[in-house]
Amino acid sequence: MGMMSDLARRVRQFNMLFAPPPQLRRQHERFEVSVEIEIETADGTISRCRTIDISNGGVFVEPPLPAQVGDRIYISVGMLLRRVEGEVLAHRGGGSAIRFASAAHGAALTAWLLDQSRRKVN
Repeated sequence: MGMMSDLARRVRQFNMLFAPPPQLRRQHERFEVSVEIEIETADGTISRCRTIDISNGGVFVEPPLPAQVGDRIYISVGMLLRRVEGEVLAHRGGGSAIRFASAAHGAALTAWLLDQSRRKVN
């Protein structure tokens, strides 16, 4: 029995090397998308940013937003998607990470931006 438990322990250790810890796992698939969007902060400041990647849960934009971590922001793209609510999660690497307030709105924004980026390529 000692050999089997040792093997099981080694398999768990091996798995931990390649499986990220729960806090680093992404809930939603990310897509690299470079599209210009407009972001409004709670004080009414409007910034034009470029998306780096997006998922149903959030988006990373460059340059960094003029907002604090935890601030509410509103994303608008074109005439159809207006004021999708989000929250600034972090500023890092020359940009800002934003979490959408609603995964449903995030899914709509992700689908639309993916479609727009594909149309530019074709």
